[in-house]
Amino acid sequence: KKWRATRPQRVARVHFASGRTGLNAAAKKALDDIVAQINERGDATVVVAGHADGNPVLSGSYRSNWDLSQARAESVAKYLKQKGVSNNIETVGHGHTRPIGPTNTKAGRDINRRASVTLRPVRP
Repeated sequence: KKWRATRPQRVARVHFASGRTGLNAAAKKALDDIVAQINERGDATVVVAGHADGNPVLSGSYRSNWDLSQARAESVAKYLKQKGVSNNIETVGHGHTRPIGPTNTKAGRDINRRASVTLRPVRP
């Protein structure tokens, strides 16, 4: 049965610790839960978008929030591939340009450090 959606559909959102790209247990579970759903839609492109909280990157392997957000997206994509997702996967880092929470509170910054997984249907 072919997937007939005409609009992109977000299927997961995972969160990260400050300055980190590693997946915690909750993130891995969320991604494990969508692997079958993604594989059922083999013709869809998987788009993984990484995000950062806007605080300056102080140290580590990343020079900027752009680099950090891209690395988060790539971390999720790598995990999905390891779990058997064979769809085309695209990654993009948005830095801190698309917050979903306030950037001036800890709670807001916590939810802004994320990656989202979206299925984009093939255009006919």
